[in-house]
Order: sequence, then C-alpha cells, then structure tokens
Amino acid sequence: MSMRVLITAEKQAERMHIRSCLRELPFDQGDSPAPFTIAEEAPSQGSLMFVLSRHPKGCFYDLIIAANEISQGTGLELLKILEGKDLSPCMPFIVFGTPGALQEAMKNPLPENAFLMEAPVTAAGLKETLEKICVHMVMCENRERKREIEGLMAGLAAGKKIVNFPSQLDGIYIASASKILHLKKHAPWHYLPYLSLAQIYTGCNRYDAVIPYAKTAISLNPECADGHKLLALAYKKTGRSFEELEELLEIRETNPTSSMISMRIGEAYLREGNYREAERFFLESISKYTPEEESRVHARMYVGLGKAHIAAADDGQNGSTLQKAKDEFRTALKIYPLLMAAYNNLILVYKKLGEYGQATRIMALAVDITPNTAEDWGSMFEIFLADGDEEKAKFCLNKAIRFDPENQIIICTAAEAYVRQGIFAEALSLFERAAEVNPSDPRLYNFLGICSRQLNRHQLAIGYYHKALKLDPNDPGLHFNLGTACLNAGEKGAARREYETALKLSPDFNEAREALGNLSTQQSAQKE
Repeated sequence: MSMRVLITAEKQAERMHIRSCLRELPFDQGDSPAPFTIAEEAPSQGSLMFVLSRHPKGCFYDLIIAANEISQGTGLELLKILEGKDLSPCMPFIVFGTPGALQEAMKNPLPENAFLMEAPVTAAGLKETLEKICVHMVMCENRERKREIEGLMAGLAAGKKIVNFPSQLDGIYIASASKILHLKKHAPWHYLPYLSLAQIYTGCNRYDAVIPYAKTAISLNPECADGHKLLALAYKKTGRSFEELEELLEIRETNPTSSMISMRIGEAYLREGNYREAERFFLESISKYTPEEESRVHARMYVGLGKAHIAAADDGQNGSTLQKAKDEFRTALKIYPLLMAAYNNLILVYKKLGEYGQATRIMALAVDITPNTAEDWGSMFEIFLADGDEEKAKFCLNKAIRFDPENQIIICTAAEAYVRQGIFAEALSLFERAAEVNPSDPRLYNFLGICSRQLNRHQLAIGYYHKALKLDPNDPGLHFNLGTACLNAGEKGAARREYETALKLSPDFNEAREALGNLSTQQSAQKE
C-alpha cells in the first residue's frame, strides 16, 4: 500500500527540502515496506484545484503538507476549504509555519485532522508529527470500533433480534482492520497500529493472524505488555505454546468429551514434570477416543502414557513401570506403525532395561522410515542425538523446523534434548530461536539464562533473567536464578537482593534461604 503525499509551498527549494526529509524516514520498517509517491505544487498554481480534481474519482491523498504562509490565504484556510468539501477525515493535514503564526492559528479550534509544525521542517520533526498522526487516528478508530461493538452487544442484551449476529460482529472487526491497515502507512515504524490489528484479530478469534502483528508490535516496542499478552494467548490458542496447561484446562471445561484436549493436557503435564497427572489424562484420552478419529492421534495417546511411565521410573518408582512403558510404545506402533515418537521412546526404554540388541533392532526399523511431519522429524532428531550421531540429528532437526518453523514445542523439546546431553551451545541457539518465535514466554528466557550460566557467560545470563522477570516479575525461581547469575558474576549485592526477593515471594524457598546464609557467611569471613 503506497503512501500518497501532496506538498504545497510557494518556494520550490522548500518543497524539495520536505521531499528530502520524507525520504529520510523509515517507511520500510514494520511488517512490509510502504513506498510513497510525492506530488508538489505551488499554491499560486492552484493547489486547491489540484487536490479537488482527484477527489471525485476516489484517487485522493493520504497526507497533505502545506506551508501556512502562502499567497492565497494560509495553509489553515486551505484546510478549512477542503474540510468544507466533505473530504475524508482520514486525510491528515500538516501545516508548517513560523511559531508566531502557528500560535495565532491555535487561538481558534483546529479541525481534528490538522497538525502543526514549526518551520523549518526537519526529518526528526516530520517523523514525530507523523507518529502523532498515526497514534491519534488509530486511537480514534479503536474507540469507534469499541462503540460499534458495544452498540451491537447492547441490542442483543436488550432482547433485540439481530440477524446474523456473528457475521455483523466479524464485519465490524474486518472493516476496522482495513482502516488500521490504511492508517499505519503514516508511521509504519510505530508499534500501535500492529497492536491494534492484533487486538482486532483476537476479538474475532483469528489467532493465526494475531501472531505476526503481535510479533511486529513487540519488535518495534519490546516493552509493549499488551503485545506480549496477545502473542502468548495466540500461541496457546493455536496449540504451539510451550506453556499451555492453564489454557487447555479451561478449554476442557467447555469441551469435556474431547480426547484430543485430554491428550494435550497430558502432554502439557509431562512438560511440567507432573507424570502422575499426565498419566491420568492420557488414560482419560484413551477412554474418550472414538474410531472416527485419526489412528495417529490414538497412537500418540499411548506414547504419552508410556512417557509418563518412564518419568515414574526415573523418579524411583518400581522397575515394572519401564515394562509398562515398553508395552504402551508397542501398542502405539501396532496402531500406527509410522509414528517416530513411538520408535524413539521404545529405543530409550530398551536402553534403560539394558536390552541394547533390541534397541539397535528398533533403531534400524526407524531409520528406514521417511518422516512426513514436523513432529516425526523431531523424534528422529532425538533418536540420532541419543545415539551420538550429531550430524544426522541436526539434519533431522532442520527438516522438522522447515516443516513448521513456528512450532515452539518442537524447538524447545530439541533444545532440552541438547541440555540433557550437555551440549549447551546448541541448546542456547535453539532457545534463542524459540524466543524469536515467541518473545512472550518467560520460561524461554529462563532456559537461556541456565544455558548461558553453564557456558560461563554470566552477564548474558543476567540479561536473559531480567527479560524473563519483565514478563513474570513475581516468579521466585527467576529471582533465585538471577541471584545465582549475579553471584557468579561477582555482583554479591545484587545477588543478595534477588535471593531476598525470592524469599519474600516464597517464604518456604529453602534454596534461597540457604544461598542467603552462604552469602552472609562468606561476607563475614572476608571481614575477619
């Protein structure tokens, strides 16, 4: 969408200077470049007619920049004439002039689309004014959209019969999105129009569309809290969030018969380390499964149950849980023989049971299969990584990411696999990629801090923990980890403050209490 600008001033040099200032502005920022076309006219040559001649056919300007001191009246008078012609209020009008003339002009009420600038025009001043224009018009549109939605809802609440209510509601959102897309041309480097678009698509439950706009808003303003909230929600709603448990439990309340939801809750509990709850929900998903559903999904339920049994065995439960896990993975392969996750976990169980011949046999079967989903390539990555073949593991991981580059779960699962192998540099790189995909997940920055500490990059770790705490300031574990990173970096005063904060947030946090005690002992010994 191009930006159409009319510059009107008496002096050609002045018009050329403004043209030059416009070309200095970052119109190529944001989610797409915004090329612009510039026309310029001297007022004596008929700027008013030049503008009006284009209006009847709908080919109008997005912005007019006019000098206030012109031969035929003033720039503000030109604006008032245009306003009287009932032209689009979305067309902002910048008037520049001497401070005295502008102060005189401000004594009278200005049209809503009028913005004043002191001469001489500069690129910085023009950029600031365009940001004011963009913010003002986007906020006006946000208020108008809210007013229309509230009016529609009020009619519904009053018992008014509204034909095609969902379509009407969607119509309000989509019409508003179209206006915001037009308005963002004025300052595509500002975060607000992208945040507004993310809010619009959240309102009409189009979460795939929310993600790119929320990410752009955050990239332009990392402190945009609403952008982080919308992005986190969108990843949860699209099932690509690494932390989705709370959202899934809410969805289950409204859809209690869904086997898929129960399975995903089980998977989320596994990621949280709660294998008992995971087992309960995997069993629930199996009991809810119906023959009309995909067999691959059915097999995934048994894989999840088997993984819960492995977690129980790792937690010191009796050895029979590994046998149970083996049976679940075999069942999964009977249901769906191409499920790589079943092969991957069956190999792991055989190795834990000391049955290395069987593990080798299953691996030979697995590598003969060509995965056709991102999840299967991710499982193949884990098979090769556990076998020590990092080159093939990387190949499979790249395939998985190529299939689904936005899948935070696959990226984080691979990163955790690297952590288990002690390959922290690769894990750090993957967690960085996951944070680029979803910069609103504090857990990712916590993992980045942990990997950085393992690599003795303590200042980098401190930076990541600070990012995590901006998103979740009341997490005692994050404060404790930040305190440890500060201690490793020799910043004992900062370490003490973080340990104390962790204890204040969680009085039973024994590790924080112990760390504080050790720190006090060290400092007392140094004084002696």
